[in-house]
Amino acid sequence: MSITMLVLIRSLAAFFILFFFTRLIGKQQLSQLTVFEYLVGITIGSIASAMSIELDIQSMNGIFGMAVWAVIPIAFAIIGLKSPIMRRYIQGEPRVLIRNGRIVDHNLRKERLDLDQLMMLLRQKNIFAVADVEFAIMEVNGQLSVMPKSNKRPLTASDMNLPVRSEQNSITFIKDGVVNSQALIEAGLDRTWLIGKLREQGIQDEKEVFLAQLDSHDQFFVDRKEDWRENLNPGYEHILSQFYQLHADFHQFSLLTEDEKVKKDYYKMKRQLDKMIRQVETHISKVKS
Repeated sequence: MSITMLVLIRSLAAFFILFFFTRLIGKQQLSQLTVFEYLVGITIGSIASAMSIELDIQSMNGIFGMAVWAVIPIAFAIIGLKSPIMRRYIQGEPRVLIRNGRIVDHNLRKERLDLDQLMMLLRQKNIFAVADVEFAIMEVNGQLSVMPKSNKRPLTASDMNLPVRSEQNSITFIKDGVVNSQALIEAGLDRTWLIGKLREQGIQDEKEVFLAQLDSHDQFFVDRKEDWRENLNPGYEHILSQFYQLHADFHQFSLLTEDEKVKKDYYKMKRQLDKMIRQVETHISKVKS
């Protein structure tokens, strides 16, 4: 077997084994990583890459190494669930960096942060003054959670004692031209209702619809396929439809009038409109292509 084929086979095997162990460790490994999880991920990836291209490493040794590093975080996670003390040692603990507009110096030093880094993290939360912060907490994954002072937060409905309707998830009835019959049944609606809503917006076929949803306020939203193309002004399609209507009107007027001079004028205007329609159609086809 050639070296290239061997590397290909080992690389594919390393990929699927790495995928398996990543799924085994859990979704937390793929989301907000703690320092420990970050190191575990790098190590397992390094073992997989070495196994795929360093042919002097036996495949079973690489698989065993990845298995060991995959079992370690799982074991630590189980230990952390049973022992809060061990969880604090393994994952660390959140630290308050700002309390009531005052920086907690010793916690800042424990996190090895300087003032410039702290201000950068605050600016990422749209906070530009330490005095505006009630609490700022460094989480175990390195993210800074910030609670502004009450007079610096945006007004909410509860602040103004306003009643608010509970929000529900929007219901998707059509996705990429395909009707979700189950969603209609769960909403207590039927296909006749859906067709009627589409007809109200001038849509004759559900296959023209890219997305159709009903929100918690019973507002029906429809997004047509190719309703917007980059560099294409939606007004062009509207203008073209108006031209078609005007063209039909000129033809109808020319048939109704008995005055030959007026009839010729209508024919002349219709020919001019034909030219304009062709120009607009050519322009739209160029933009769409």
